[in-house]
Amino acid sequence: ISRMGLLRRVRLRTGAIDWSLLKDGEVPRRYVEEFVVGSWDEHRWQHEVRFVASDRVAQEAVNELSSPAPEVRHLFSVNVPGLFR
Repeated sequence: ISRMGLLRRVRLRTGAIDWSLLKDGEVPRRYVEEFVVGSWDEHRWQHEVRFVASDRVAQEAVNELSSPAPEVRHLFSVNVPGLFR
């Protein structure tokens, strides 16, 4: 299984409800990992409770593929009244 496949398993095991790997159409060597958790508290649990030593090994193996180092961003969904009917 690939390094990203291992990381996918880690994300899902630790609470992600969805996971995907995206390739940038303008920068062919750039990939974006995206995963969804139910809440910010759930994400904190991923790091503080569910993340074990073998998960760290998988994360570090993926980070080795990246130059420069991966950039982490946290995005939150926004409810806009009247946008979806």
